[in-house]
Amino acid sequence: MPPEITVHDHPWGSVKTTAMIENLQEDRKYLVILPLLSEADRIVVTATKVHVS
Repeated sequence: MPPEITVHDHPWGSVKTTAMIENLQEDRKYLVILPLLSEADRIVVTATKVHVS
């Protein structure tokens, strides 16, 4: 079975990053592409459930 890929495309400011952080699962791998480095920094600081590299 091929890996599952989910694309969330919504307007800016619609709580996508917050929802993504809250739903991260320890046993899964994620590729997150963001338009701003500050958003990447926010994920690294707040994503406590998973190892961020």
